Amino acid sequence: IVYPKAKSSFFIDEKKYCLRYDTIRITNLSVSSTGQLWTIGKDSFNTKNLLWLPSDSGDFVIKLNTFSTFGCKDSTSKTIKILPSSKGLFISDKMSGCEDLKISFSNSSTHADKFVWDFDNGTKVVNRDPVYTFTTAGTFNVKLIAINNNGCPNDTFIKQVNVYSLPDANFSLNKDAECG
Repeated sequence: IVYPKAKSSFFIDEKKYCLRYDTIRITNLSVSSTGQLWTIGKDSFNTKNLLWLPSDSGDFVIKLNTFSTFGCKDSTSKTIKILPSSKGLFISDKMSGCEDLKISFSNSSTHADKFVWDFDNGTKVVNRDPVYTFTTAGTFNVKLIAINNNGCPNDTFIKQVNVYSLPDANFSLNKDAECG
């Protein structure tokens, strides 16, 4: 007796996928199969259809092995690309102090091509590692927008800066009486 061979097939959108933003939906279109095993890198799954959230960027081979009731096997594979998404991050030499507070910002963002800083006082600059002086007292939410040119979403990182007023040094002298 000749049994029909399982025929492995699956559908995945041919599009750009972005790390941390896209869940990959894979639809099993196999024929004459009663079981399946998906492999992506070191991960294995045995569900009929698959939702996969990548944990890294790069090229990934998605392989589908199918099995029939009679032990017949087939497999197919496709390669997809997961693009890196920007991740905004910075540190600074200080986060508080008296006006005029000069701060050096050190950008440690990843997978970004352009950086826009918003100092929450109407000033924006495009620079990797700016040095900025806050000239008025207040609380400012400094934003770094990390922009990636590959089409994946931008990422924004925010830290608060506190600028304190300078003390008002003032005094007056009252003489009680004239000396001699």
